[in-house]
Amino acid sequence: MQTVAPALTLLPAPGAGPIPPILRERSVLADLVRRWSERFDAVIVDLPPLEGAASFGADPVSAAQALDGVVISVMVRRTREAALIGTVETLAAAGV
Repeated sequence: MQTVAPALTLLPAPGAGPIPPILRERSVLADLVRRWSERFDAVIVDLPPLEGAASFGADPVSAAQALDGVVISVMVRRTREAALIGTVETLAAAGV
């Protein structure tokens, strides 16, 4: 972790290549988020988009299940409506 300002600490993503297998375990991530939440006011996890996440070795749906909420960002005039609807449906089906 790197403290970059008095009220901001960052934990950079792992370097190039797939995410370590241990971080793909939902229970491990949930435990980490719980511990970080005891120490920090807010914990923000930046996840890859659902489309193409496999190339990162990530499962953003499982990771999202370990969090309290999800914010979906879209690119104006670039994100297809069908892709956004599919993302919302996938997350909802997973209980996110």
